[in-house]
Amino acid sequence: MVRRLIRDLELNGSGTLAGRVVVRLDGDGGRPAFVLRDASGELRVFAAAPLPPLGAQVEVVGERTKAGLTASALRVVGTPQLRPGEVAEWAAADAAARRRELVARDALLRTLRAFFHERGFLEVETPTLLSAPGQEPHLLPFATAFHGRDGATPLWLATSPEYAMKRLLAIGHEQLFQLGRCYRDGRDEESPLHAPEFTMVEWYRAWEPLATIGRDVGQLLHAAAGAIAAGGSSVVRGGQRCDLAAPPRWLAVADAFRDLAGVDLAPYLDGDDARFVAALPAAVPRVGATAREQADSAFFRLLIERIEPALGRDAPTLLCRYPARHAALAELCADDPRVAERFECYVLGLELCNAFQELRDPDEQERRLRAEQQERVAAGGAALPISEPFLRALRSGLPPCAGVALGVDRLHLLLTGAAHLADVQPFPFGAC
Repeated sequence: MVRRLIRDLELNGSGTLAGRVVVRLDGDGGRPAFVLRDASGELRVFAAAPLPPLGAQVEVVGERTKAGLTASALRVVGTPQLRPGEVAEWAAADAAARRRELVARDALLRTLRAFFHERGFLEVETPTLLSAPGQEPHLLPFATAFHGRDGATPLWLATSPEYAMKRLLAIGHEQLFQLGRCYRDGRDEESPLHAPEFTMVEWYRAWEPLATIGRDVGQLLHAAAGAIAAGGSSVVRGGQRCDLAAPPRWLAVADAFRDLAGVDLAPYLDGDDARFVAALPAAVPRVGATAREQADSAFFRLLIERIEPALGRDAPTLLCRYPARHAALAELCADDPRVAERFECYVLGLELCNAFQELRDPDEQERRLRAEQQERVAAGGAALPISEPFLRALRSGLPPCAGVALGVDRLHLLLTGAAHLADVQPFPFGAC
């Protein structure tokens, strides 16, 4: 017999269906029946008593009618064996929502891959167990070890595939993308918009400027919206609307601070932290023991509280020209070395991605990495090893290139209207 999905069984046709009994209808005085669910939907099945138990997995042979399926044969292939107090996975309160999000995620992943393949990108997979992680002081990598014949070798889970993908650029590949899992430890990574384990899409273009990556981001957002957003290219969050078909708007960080926070960023860009702190509005707290700490704390507080919520209305915003001190992997702007060739994309206040015109000078890159290493130690953290293979790739000669990392879970959340990252992941952190 040929097994068919509920959605494919033709009216007045016969066939065999397999699925789970999710509702029994044997106590209402009508014909004994139950609701059968498979991956494609649900269907009422009329069968002779006694009906299979709730939760049973069954195979049913019958005739399809407007009322449902009239069974001529039925075989039970499995029944639940739950312990007292346990709730079946399929009966959980959020089971239907999770099924919908899994379908949406499938459509999003297929759309992302098609987007890059249509543009001639090569999909790659690089290791997630690393001998040297990224040095960003605000990121805490998960530490582990490989216990081989020679003892334990320290390893870290990747916070990003950036170093490895740049090594592939140095080999000679020119358009690369990767869809994969990334990991970040620490108390800041468990919130409505953060998760210790998440999916990232990262891509690079050799011989292209950052503006091309910005164009990619706009086109990708439009394509993804067409795949799963309920409102087509339009998305809504916090009562505001953004059209993802609209070209992204570029906005310099200094202009955003001036227009949205009423703060002159010039002293901060000049490195005059004391003057920057002294000129801040009284309502902005001075947090930290040194002028540098107070200035950085104020910068990020203003960015998060005053600027980010106003970005990405009507059209996506590419917040660009970041202070050089906050772009350790980016080239400095040729017209103003106080700022770097970096942007972050925002839609309705939600940060989706981070992009760089990639730094190619190996000596300058090593200097910046060691400065970040010392910053981490000064903040009370442990010194992490610097990736010599990454620096060797830069010394080998990296072509002019730009790249970006985009959070797939956040994009999924935006497009479906979910409130928390946990709502768009099959199982929330800690549930497995």
